[in-house]
Amino acid sequence: MKPIKAKDLENALLKKGFQKQEGSNHAQYFFYYQNKKTSIRVSVSRGSKSTYGGYLINCVRKQMNLDDNQQLESFVDCTFSEQSYCDHLLATKKIMPLIPNPKVPIVNEIVLPVATKQPDSVA
Repeated sequence: MKPIKAKDLENALLKKGFQKQEGSNHAQYFFYYQNKKTSIRVSVSRGSKSTYGGYLINCVRKQMNLDDNQQLESFVDCTFSEQSYCDHLLATKKIMPLIPNPKVPIVNEIVLPVATKQPDSVA
C-alpha cells in the first residue's frame, strides 16, 4: 500500500463524521454517528512524520475497524463514503443505530397497570 500523508488522513476523517479533540501528544479524532460520540477513535501524531507507512497504516486501520488496507486507502481517497463507512460499522456491529427503525414493530412490549389509590370511603 502506498504511504498516506497525515494531512490527507486528517482531512478525510473530518469530512466523514470524525471530530477532532486535542490531546497532549496526539490529536484524537472521534467518530460521531447520529450526532452521538462513539467509541471509535483515531490517534494522529503531531510528530515529525508527515506520512504514514506500513505499521502506522495498520494501526489506523484497526482503530477505524476496517477490514483491510484497501478500505483505508479508499477512505482517504474519498471513494469510500461516510455512508459506506457507517454501513460497514453497522454490519460488523461496531456501532448500533440509536434511532429505532419505525418499520420494525415492537415485540413483547409489556404494559403494567398503574396502581391507583382508592379513595377512603366516607362513613
